[in-house]
Amino acid sequence: MSGAAVLATVLDALPAGLQTSGYAANGATDAHGKYAADVPVAQVNIQTPQGLGMMRVFVGTASPDAKCSTDDGCHRDKYGQQVRTTHVADNCIQNTVITVRHADSTAVTVQMATCLAWNGTANLPGVLPLTEEAAAELAANPAFHTMMTPAQGAAAAARFPALPPIN
Repeated sequence: MSGAAVLATVLDALPAGLQTSGYAANGATDAHGKYAADVPVAQVNIQTPQGLGMMRVFVGTASPDAKCSTDDGCHRDKYGQQVRTTHVADNCIQNTVITVRHADSTAVTVQMATCLAWNGTANLPGVLPLTEEAAAELAANPAFHTMMTPAQGAAAAARFPALPPIN
């Protein structure tokens, strides 16, 4: 899956009527070295009643060793999928992180920020773009897969022909 395909899937899965902006994406090879996992990632800003919020969505393969325990913020959703919620108070980019492990071992991680993307000098303040429940629903969407057909790749590339990289 490409970063453009992740972005297309995110936008198609969000509730209708949300104002979005600030699109950026990295493919798996582009993201290597910048993030903990070598997976495609998309970034989107969402306008909320409280202000502008940013999130990044990563799509990869879940570790078969990942355990699900309520002690570490994990539970099962209505589909039986593993949902892990992590809070990192001192990290504005990864302030609230929701990861859903799909039955096919696809792992979708939604990083919700309390700041906006780096603008060259700072990460300006932002708000959480979604509730934890809405982020978990987004990550649980069955449209996310680690593989895509050539037609899906071509459609995503045509929809987003010149995405800037994530800073």
